[in-house]
Amino acid sequence: MCHVDGNSSFEMGGDGGNGALTGGTANISEFYIMKYPVTNRMYVEFLNEVANNHDDSEDTDHDYWNTTQGDATRGGIDITGSVPNATWSTRTGREDWPVIGTNWFNAYDMTRWMGLVPPTEEQWELACRSVGGSGGNTYSWGDTPVPSTNLCNMDGTFSPGAPSDVNFFEDTWADSGLANPYGLFEMTGNVWEWTDTESYTGTYDDTKSGLTYASPPEYIINRGGSWGVSGTYLYGSSRALSSLYNGHYTFIGIRGVKN
Repeated sequence: MCHVDGNSSFEMGGDGGNGALTGGTANISEFYIMKYPVTNRMYVEFLNEVANNHDDSEDTDHDYWNTTQGDATRGGIDITGSVPNATWSTRTGREDWPVIGTNWFNAYDMTRWMGLVPPTEEQWELACRSVGGSGGNTYSWGDTPVPSTNLCNMDGTFSPGAPSDVNFFEDTWADSGLANPYGLFEMTGNVWEWTDTESYTGTYDDTKSGLTYASPPEYIINRGGSWGVSGTYLYGSSRALSSLYNGHYTFIGIRGVKN
């Protein structure tokens, strides 16, 4: 876990990111955030401990496991048997890929199992950019150089378009003198990440974060970009939205925070 100092005057958005907020000041208390996204290896531990005790028939939106996590190209988790007597394992060579095939309920349940919660989008943006507004970092490592396939997994870097190990670019960053101010990795590219913030547009609204598990909104903000995007989608201020009830996505992962 990496420590992020609080910021009582963090300016949201303001640097031209795709879907970025147009301004507004967030008051953010200090928190800790995972250095990397949740990996297949970590999610398999979660599945093997809790998934056989979960009745998928009660609410399919809350299923811990779904076949998307075993996607041939982008997944990395295999299942042997069936619930309630199933066993899950990581696919060789994909242990440290970020888990995909998740929805917001999965993100919430997985992080809660670890004693964490999904980050609000203001926490996520502060951790990525360090300083808000037009003066903040454009990318998770700073302003330059512009994203390229040797700095992050973007624009189909790993043909035919798939996640990569969460520590894949660490040596490259070190050799290039690049670093996130808080020691974080994979906040630019690889997989989008679920937040705890309802989708909205315009200026920052502090009432949109801190969702209710029992009745969350349909559309939730994702941050960070993924293996399949480029350009302004990779800005630290960029935002996307995904439907909570529209399946499980091969390009969205999970990161947790401790408040």
